[in-house]
Amino acid sequence: MKNLLSLPLMTLMLLMLAGCGGNEDGAEDAMPEVEDESTEEVTTEESAAGGTGNNEDNEASTEESQEETTEESASESGTSEPSTEEDAMGGASASGPYEQNMVQNPAGEQCIMNRLAAEYCDGITMQEKFLAYHHLTFTNELPISPNIGCLECMVDYSFAVMDGNQEPISKNEVDQKGVPFSPELETFMESYAYELANFFNGHPSALLEYLDRDGPAMWNIHDNRLSGNYADHTTHSVDVQNIEDMGDGTYKVTMYREYEHVTSKGIGSGTVEYTVNETPHAFEIVTFQAVDTASDDASTGGSGGAVSGPYEQDFVQNPAAVDCILSHLATEECEGFTMQEKFLAYHHLNFTNELPISPNIGCLECMVDYSFAVMDGSQEAIGIEVMDAKGAPFTPDLDTFMESYAYELANFFNGHQNRLMDYIGQGSPAMSYLDNNRASGNFADHTTHSVDVKNIEDMGDGSYKVTMYREYEHVSSNGVGSGTVEYTVRETPHAFKIVDFMAVGS
Repeated sequence: MKNLLSLPLMTLMLLMLAGCGGNEDGAEDAMPEVEDESTEEVTTEESAAGGTGNNEDNEASTEESQEETTEESASESGTSEPSTEEDAMGGASASGPYEQNMVQNPAGEQCIMNRLAAEYCDGITMQEKFLAYHHLTFTNELPISPNIGCLECMVDYSFAVMDGNQEPISKNEVDQKGVPFSPELETFMESYAYELANFFNGHPSALLEYLDRDGPAMWNIHDNRLSGNYADHTTHSVDVQNIEDMGDGTYKVTMYREYEHVTSKGIGSGTVEYTVNETPHAFEIVTFQAVDTASDDASTGGSGGAVSGPYEQDFVQNPAAVDCILSHLATEECEGFTMQEKFLAYHHLNFTNELPISPNIGCLECMVDYSFAVMDGSQEAIGIEVMDAKGAPFTPDLDTFMESYAYELANFFNGHQNRLMDYIGQGSPAMSYLDNNRASGNFADHTTHSVDVKNIEDMGDGSYKVTMYREYEHVSSNGVGSGTVEYTVRETPHAFKIVDFMAVGS
């Protein structure tokens, strides 16, 4: 649905879903180790596997926001780190980067494959049905629906494509081709509750597509999943109690839920109020807060949103290069600062509202120029969500985009302010690998020393093969490491998205 950005803080480092290590034969996993994507750091930062993350502090407010704050807003712990910073992890799926525990034969498969026929679905819960559907799309047994929020609609779409009655529509084509269905808000929220449980279990889910990538909800829920406190999760019942139309494309939704998980001490329950934005094709949950404290849903529903996405665990208060950015990158003010430090300072100034945030990424100079132009009144402010309608203020060159990615990657691994996820195709193998590698902690204390884009090959179909060499250093690199990685990059209307990578040398 949208492209990412967000915020900080949470509780506990428990669990480490090391089970998502990916295929041992996979190119990236099996490559020589190259920090980034190959396999140096556990093959390479971008592709490694294993590890643990942490965070402690947001748990206070409703299972989602509380479960120890609530599952959605609680804390962070580790997940796993593939085998090279960028490429250590296993494949991707329709479910995004959280599928640590791949379920081989979900109970609801026959239910889904028989188009939800009652005789095959008897005794199968909605949570099991969602899991089975995503598993079948992950294994390519069913075409994946480009929209979410209504299981029956998703299943109908998949079989219509298989039957030849529906043209396949990929997720990146919905703006042009439209969606096969638009879920009702009540159904969307109920679906979210079941997807949330599978997400916390590390099972196939499309949970992130229910969330505003710029909102506190994304950050809170991400941290709660990483904490492990909400694993072994079951959503027992859901009741959407009230929907209030705020008249500006926003809704307040009050939903009661009964759930059970590893730390709930039996069945818990809670009522949460969600702020939900309508989108062209469905909805997105922006934030939430508990409206009762009767269970592990009694927390605060999360904090505000940083522009850096849900990976900002260690917020840097006074980045060294702030004056460099505020001088509009004046040479004398920027002397001695690395590109990594400049990116960190720029995102910090966005986060603290000292500079308007650029809707596009991939070129620091362009982003800074945009921010000052908005402040000067010579540029209309363009929100990320309206960039399709209004256009982007700049389009980065591919080599500059890739170099920028390398510096954003380092801040991402450090848990510092960044926009790394805006460089990555949502639901792609690259997203899965990087998310797990960051969560492992094996690539923390990270520095990108140098970057060299060695080759760009235009594949003629809107995609590129980019070969990039990088020197880096981090907590488990044993000094400065290096590696060469080949990236698959797709052009988008405003920039590019990295969808996969593999080491080609270490």
